[in-house]
Amino acid sequence: MSAFEIRDCFYLDGAPFQIISGCIHYFRVPPAYWDDRLKKLKATGCNTVETYIPWNLHEPRRGEFRFDGGLDVGAFLRLAQANGLYAIVRPSPYVCAEWEFGGLPAWLLEGENIPLRTHEGPFLGLVDRYYRALFPHLVPLQIDRGGPVLLMQVENEFGAWGAEDPEYLAALAGLMRDNGATVPFITSDNLENESLSRGTCPGALATVNFGSGAAEKLEVLRPYAKGGPLMVTEFWVGWFDAWGDNVHHRTAPEGVVGDLEQILDRGSVNFYMFHGGTSFGWMNGANDYGRLTPDVTSYDYDAPLPEDGRPAGEYFAIRWSGAIPAARGSSPRPCPGGPGGSCAARAGPACSRRWGSWAGLRVGRPPAPWSGWGRAMAISSTAPGFPRGAWAGRCPLPTRPTGCRDSGTDGLCSPGLTGSWPLPSRWSWTARGGRWTCWWKTWAG
Repeated sequence: MSAFEIRDCFYLDGAPFQIISGCIHYFRVPPAYWDDRLKKLKATGCNTVETYIPWNLHEPRRGEFRFDGGLDVGAFLRLAQANGLYAIVRPSPYVCAEWEFGGLPAWLLEGENIPLRTHEGPFLGLVDRYYRALFPHLVPLQIDRGGPVLLMQVENEFGAWGAEDPEYLAALAGLMRDNGATVPFITSDNLENESLSRGTCPGALATVNFGSGAAEKLEVLRPYAKGGPLMVTEFWVGWFDAWGDNVHHRTAPEGVVGDLEQILDRGSVNFYMFHGGTSFGWMNGANDYGRLTPDVTSYDYDAPLPEDGRPAGEYFAIRWSGAIPAARGSSPRPCPGGPGGSCAARAGPACSRRWGSWAGLRVGRPPAPWSGWGRAMAISSTAPGFPRGAWAGRCPLPTRPTGCRDSGTDGLCSPGLTGSWPLPSRWSWTARGGRWTCWWKTWAG
């Protein structure tokens, strides 16, 4: 059996461990596709999958519990383990997730007036009954029982709920322990309106949710982590759509990669979402940011793996950027952002997550005339003098590069970049000095 601990960083079997996770909601993906989505998550270099557990699906009517078919969370977690992934489970009674009533069962509103998410009244008793049905599916799958589950979340963005209720958070954590949870606990909150000060819980690691500005926001988290590892439990790599929106929300891949690099220099990450899927059965939620905005059925989220499961530009941007160590054959750094500060501020091999001089790489879309190629990707270096001297590396590509352009010329395939293709699926190359950019065709669009 293995052991997972939280100290100055995460430790798996006594060795420092960096979590690189992606969120896939099993309840938003047909079970027939679970294996495909998990394999594609693993292929990016991620080592962990994260999921919410919606109370309202597992107890649709008071006292009636379902864990069959697409609600077999245990089967999903076992399949994750079979694919070489660890897991983070978020079984809190409220999940948000742009899901109907935030995952709370509608029957809570029937008859008696039940105050929600509070230690007062019958709410915690109902949660306990639900946990007694849910946790037998989770307890055997914890890391110390031979399963994949590393962490569990106590509550979800409780700091945004408004009222401070430390008794509720402590009682909820106690119910989880009473029902067999032995792995470490986390809470996760955004940075609005002092949410971190209200949403944290003694005995649980405070983590944060955001979509950009990683370096600055992780410093806000640091005092709440109290010497523990820094973690972004929700790194928003896209956004959800609502009925009436003028456009499908999209995020620039180069921005995602830039913030990902900053996060992994300092701690651990979970992509929210890695694959969004679909809000089946009229379970799409709604938000009120000054007006009611019901969410659409699709939970595509502009995620790296879109709703239909075919990798998109952001997927390749993350995979090819070199930001995730396993995607380029390396191990995650032992303890990023630990006592010595951020990885970028420390010296030594533990801080090296690039081959040679990969620092400064960015991923983006190619300009004209290459935009006519349909779906394409660009990698460019902005590091001065990149790379110094002769340097060789290997970069996986689906097809042979079809055009290279030096940033200082108008000609294709300048002398600064030479290429050879010993295998159809690999590109071996040597670059000699200067700034360069290379575009290639990934597939016909």
